[in-house]
Amino acid sequence: MKLKKEQISNIIWIVAILVLLFTPIGFHAKVWVNRIISFTPNVIANEAQQKLEDYQFILEDMDGNAINFDNFSDEVLVVNFWATWCPPCVAEMPEMAALHNAYGDTVRFAFIANDKPEKVKRY
Repeated sequence: MKLKKEQISNIIWIVAILVLLFTPIGFHAKVWVNRIISFTPNVIANEAQQKLEDYQFILEDMDGNAINFDNFSDEVLVVNFWATWCPPCVAEMPEMAALHNAYGDTVRFAFIANDKPEKVKRY
């Protein structure tokens, strides 16, 4: 029994979809697609400034030390909530690293993840 071209095409598409959904290749493909389709928003220079009065937000760093956000009340702080399993989050990491390299002396960065430390350290 010979397969028709349409059947072969359908089988190829099904295999490709399964590979993208259920293998690590799929995760990296999603990251790549998100990098391509994501955009960088324009910065508005004259945006209204708001001052937060309550900084009682305490988290642990990668070494298990308690970090109180009240310590950064007089500094510019960029807070990024992300996850290792989130393709858009992983896709934005090179841009966040570039921001850190450009503004690391004047701006503090806090990357908050609810993953295991050994997974987070890879990024």
